Amino acid sequence: MVEQGVNGKRAPKAQGLTLGRAARLYNACMHIFDLLAERRIVDAIGRGELDGLPGAGRPLPPDGEDPLVPAEIRMLNRVLKNAGWAPAQVGLRREIAALRGELAGMPEGARRVVLQRRLAERLLRLSEAGRA
Repeated sequence: MVEQGVNGKRAPKAQGLTLGRAARLYNACMHIFDLLAERRIVDAIGRGELDGLPGAGRPLPPDGEDPLVPAEIRMLNRVLKNAGWAPAQVGLRREIAALRGELAGMPEGARRVVLQRRLAERLLRLSEAGRA
């Protein structure tokens, strides 16, 4: 579409920003930031600015372990995880994922309505658990 522009000239009409276009733009910007960050790290290594930092030469902690959490708490979390215990939110998230998967290919009908209500209830419980 074309609309009237400055001095009577025709100018292209601005297109609305769709969700898909916004997502692509966001991803492109994040890619640029990743490249800039990587370049700055390489430059700092080249200048020797990262030499002698605490922890240099030691392995990173295993995935899923936050190095800022005290060792005693990490050990407790590991014991609970190995025992099969998980917070209620984990179970709710699993149920929500399963319900969404089941609803994805389901045609309209009474069963779908029941599952949608169950999903809404689980989402509400998860939201409330996050506020506690």
